[in-house]
Amino acid sequence: MDHLESPRNLGRVSSGNLLIVERDGGPVYYAKWRDAERRQIKRRLGPAWVVRDGEGWKKRRGRAPDDHLDQRAAFAVMDRMIREHATQVALPKPRGPVTFACVAEAWLHHLEHIQGAKPSTLSDYRYMLRAPRARPRKRGSAPQGRIMRAFGTRPLDQITAIDVKRWLAELDEAGISARTINKHRQLVASVFEFGIADGEYGVAENPVRATAKRREPDPKPIDTYSPEEVLALARAAREGRHRNPHRPAVSDAERADRAREDEQDAALFIVAAFTGLRAGELLALRWRHVRFEDARLLVERAISAGQESSTKPRKWRVVPLADQAAAVLARLGERERPGPRQAVSPRSRWRAHPVARVLPRPR
Repeated sequence: MDHLESPRNLGRVSSGNLLIVERDGGPVYYAKWRDAERRQIKRRLGPAWVVRDGEGWKKRRGRAPDDHLDQRAAFAVMDRMIREHATQVALPKPRGPVTFACVAEAWLHHLEHIQGAKPSTLSDYRYMLRAPRARPRKRGSAPQGRIMRAFGTRPLDQITAIDVKRWLAELDEAGISARTINKHRQLVASVFEFGIADGEYGVAENPVRATAKRREPDPKPIDTYSPEEVLALARAAREGRHRNPHRPAVSDAERADRAREDEQDAALFIVAAFTGLRAGELLALRWRHVRFEDARLLVERAISAGQESSTKPRKWRVVPLADQAAAVLARLGERERPGPRQAVSPRSRWRAHPVARVLPRPR
């Protein structure tokens, strides 16, 4: 962990310390300060655009991409974050007991700004913690609100193990799968663990600990594609047969764009099958990651809930580039003449991409 000083020409910033912490996915900027109540606050700011320089750090070459922060941007984000926190601290404190919904919101904020949880993880948790009859996600159904219906308005310190057991039993009777019930149970447990660790909510015990996890079915054998099925899938994509037939192209320009996208989709199906990359990793693949000379792919980024971030294990890796995948990428590169930072497939909305619809979502 390294402390940094504010640049001289940045202007006045709030009193706080800017830190660089080395994580598995790379260096990350953090801010640390004491608020008006003398509590020490630590917040994650974002990936740092720096490299190691002996025992310290120095700025990386080039301009920082949109998903990284250089030192000047990090100080500006820290300044804004400190001021926003000071505004919240100055607000009148709510009277009466703290509800489960209030602590759940604080837990989500902790996951996003302190632990740096993946965008897809935050999206799933927020969906599970939404109120009943809330607006559904795009291309999705309205949230069931199972957790908030049971506990949302109840004081956290008044929810007992008996309450949680009865709630889990109701989920059993509703015919919900054991895996889904366990996900809900673990999320409620995490909110309580956060409330206990924070020390401000008057909770000493986690009632979920006294409940039983549901037995999930034994895992089934993985059904894989054969090489011929992969090639057939790529041929169908190249011919545009994976598209909605009720939405045809309406102009020559749109037909040309679709033909280019179909060629990219066909290439990604083959690369996915012969390299084992996750769907999000495929969509974040750039041409500088493709190393034809030594038949390797560098995997260091992924698309998560439509945002580019580190890979699921937060570590980069190198995978072999099979001959079949190398051949389709070489043909695609000769036709597109892309730059090294250009995406192999520019369409980056992971749920909307054909590859994401065909490949299973990672767990």
